[in-house]
Amino acid sequence: MTPPVRAARSRQRQPRTTRLGSATWRRLAWMAAAGTLAAGTGVLAAALLVPAAASASSSQTWTGGGDGSSWSDAMNWASNSVPQNGDSVTIPAVRFPARTVVNGMPGGTQLQDLTMTDASLSGGDVRVAGDFSWSVSQGFEILASPLTVEGDASFSGAGQADVQDPMTFDGTAEFNGPGLMSIQDAGPAITNNGTLTVAPGAVAGGSVCCVNPDVFLNNGTVAMTSPGTGNLADMEFNDAGSVVAGPGSLLDITGGPGAFGAGADLTGGGTLQFEQGATETLATGVSIGAGSTMTLTGNAQFFGPGTFVGGGKFSWTGGTIDGSLDVGKTIHTTVSGTAKKMLMSGSTRALLAFHGPTTVQGSGPLEAFAADISSSGAFTIRTGAIVEASTCCVTPDEFLSTGTLNVPGSTNGKANLEWMNFNDQGSVVISAGSTLIDTVGPGEFRPGVIISGGGTLDFEQNASMTLASNIQIQSGTTVNLGLGTFFGPGSFTGSGNFAWSGGTISGNLDIASTIDNTISGTATKTLTSPSSTPTALTLHGATSLAGSGELELFGTTTLSNLGTMTLNPGTTVGASVCCVSPDTFSNGGTLVVAAGAGTATTTNMQFSNSGTVKVNGGTLAINTLGYRQTAGSTQLAGGSITAQKQMNINKGTLSGFGTITGSVLNGGTVAPSTTGGVLKITGGYNQTSAGTLSSIITGTTPGTKFGQLSVGGKATLAGTLKVNTGNGFVPGHGQTFSVLLYHTRSGMFGTRTGTPAYTVNYTATAANVVYP
Repeated sequence: MTPPVRAARSRQRQPRTTRLGSATWRRLAWMAAAGTLAAGTGVLAAALLVPAAASASSSQTWTGGGDGSSWSDAMNWASNSVPQNGDSVTIPAVRFPARTVVNGMPGGTQLQDLTMTDASLSGGDVRVAGDFSWSVSQGFEILASPLTVEGDASFSGAGQADVQDPMTFDGTAEFNGPGLMSIQDAGPAITNNGTLTVAPGAVAGGSVCCVNPDVFLNNGTVAMTSPGTGNLADMEFNDAGSVVAGPGSLLDITGGPGAFGAGADLTGGGTLQFEQGATETLATGVSIGAGSTMTLTGNAQFFGPGTFVGGGKFSWTGGTIDGSLDVGKTIHTTVSGTAKKMLMSGSTRALLAFHGPTTVQGSGPLEAFAADISSSGAFTIRTGAIVEASTCCVTPDEFLSTGTLNVPGSTNGKANLEWMNFNDQGSVVISAGSTLIDTVGPGEFRPGVIISGGGTLDFEQNASMTLASNIQIQSGTTVNLGLGTFFGPGSFTGSGNFAWSGGTISGNLDIASTIDNTISGTATKTLTSPSSTPTALTLHGATSLAGSGELELFGTTTLSNLGTMTLNPGTTVGASVCCVSPDTFSNGGTLVVAAGAGTATTTNMQFSNSGTVKVNGGTLAINTLGYRQTAGSTQLAGGSITAQKQMNINKGTLSGFGTITGSVLNGGTVAPSTTGGVLKITGGYNQTSAGTLSSIITGTTPGTKFGQLSVGGKATLAGTLKVNTGNGFVPGHGQTFSVLLYHTRSGMFGTRTGTPAYTVNYTATAANVVYP
């Protein structure tokens, strides 16, 4: 706020009482004791103490015409008399450019006004009831007398004003530059009880810092109303009042300790800055007014605990906050620049709590050391910025977000949250093109957390997050698990993306059908159970598995696909150990083996299918343990399956064309293609009584006109042979079709079905059906 306008002070001189010298008082006392004053006259001795008739105060001007330096030498004054209490004194530069030095002013001197121009003054304390003015145009001058100014005080000039004793301002004071006011009084050097204005370019500073520093105590208002920079340097700045910095003005506090009083305030729309060794102890209720900025920069320090309130701004571009600081919800905070900003703890663990809009930007990290950061407002980390802890991971520093964590959009920009316990209980908004990378440290999600914006939230380098239910990944947004760890149980919902390129999922994770999943990269991805309790990663949506890095299961775990999963060539899903209580790859949705010159492999695990498996031109390798189908279908479309153990088609269908390298046990239905080619089994084929071999005859060419199963090993037959004629094709009477080829055979089909009723003719290498 603007400093109050002081009422104009009357310059009319008031009559003053006649002064009685000490000799006069002694003579009156002697006369009273000697009885020379008659009691009967009615004039009491006490009446002699009443002041005589008043006479006007005088103006005294220094000439230096006596000894040239002594206050008490009357010949040094134009009136040839020594100034008395109540006089107005002027000490001009009578010897300029030589210095004018006045010594020996008596203690307890009381003046109406005191004006000094290129002059020095020393002696006892002096009180000025009116105006004090000191101008030093060049070089230096000294004031070595304690000074109290009740009226207006002004310091000006380009020279150096050295103040060696305390000064107290009760009225309006002005420090005008470009000269330097040098304070050389250890202890209370400047006490402002009124309004003290620092002009642009002015510097008031202690002579040394920082043991027994000079003290600037503000009980009133320190103002800097004009644009520019003023400096209070190397002093203990204790603000128990108000600071008013106008628009475009910067009051710079450098080099020295200090403290805010509770409720101290900054107003006016300008900046109060602490830098270059300034150390300020905070307090509760320090108010930053609307449009005004409190800045911590350089190697300055704030010591907590303290709170910032108001509607202004807090800017942190360097230095340290040591202790707790609570920043109100109406304060806008910016943490920026290339220098490191350090948050530290004293005897108790520190918390830097942001309740309002906060932006971290620039390459200089915001670093916590044995301290925590929380945000209940909007906390923005711009790309290129880092929020981190100095060490990890026992009793880690925490970043707690209960509001909104933002990363603005960019072109492949990255923001970093490192070495901290990332506790997300609010929402995360990462805009398109940007990535927030969380590394090295624990963390957790709150149920229902929303992650949105179209960018990427990436967990890397030993970041470990405890999941929760209903973590919402919104459209266009990606959560990536790189080299970190997710601890279940948890669930992902929404319509965004989950990418897994490395690291570990430990515990149950359920991913909704509206989430697209990508499992890729060269690093190993591990799904593990944290205890003996079975664990499952359940995928309800579309999933793509690509890259050479293995997806490895460990510790009674299940990879469950209930959506559509595509296995690209070169991918591996495996278990780390085999074979008691094996891990399971369970497909209840659609599993597609993509076409390509490569193999998708499962190893050391049980493969269970109750959905649809499509092998479209590539190869699916089932290593170590078997392939078991309890429902659904396995469809080959020119691809191949290699199985180290017998494939068990317990129920459902095995169909299509391609090659199965291995053996098949059929308790369901095997239906070779009538359009794409022959279905081949390189090993044995064992059909149980519950099994069916089905062939549709639409012409005479095996594989493209009628279904043919070619078995490279022994065919063990039972169950049903089902043959139908289709597509209007009518074979000739007695025409034969080799629906089954084999190397050797045992058994026969127990039942024949289909239309028309074909008969079966077995040869040494084929089962032929004969059209009636």
